[in-house]
Amino acid sequence: MKKAKRPNKNKVDIPDIISEKEFKDHLKALGFSDADCDDAIRSALKQGLFSLVAEREGAPCYRVASYDEMEKIAGCKHVGSRVEIPIVIIDRGE
Repeated sequence: MKKAKRPNKNKVDIPDIISEKEFKDHLKALGFSDADCDDAIRSALKQGLFSLVAEREGAPCYRVASYDEMEKIAGCKHVGSRVEIPIVIIDRGE
């Protein structure tokens, strides 16, 4: 059986739309408090990483920005271009 090629093998798949509950559950699993979750959602909305699209059963749902949108928000000049970053190993003399 042949393996299917992934078009964006270097990028993690992100959902197009995520409910507030799903997002908060992910953050809580990482150890964030309710207040931290609310702050993260407000920050993502303010920065343009999330946009409110609908409500399902009374709970807000957000559209997650695409990778291209995230790169532009972050101020990347060469959107989608690969870059090489050299790794420097520092000998601590131990």
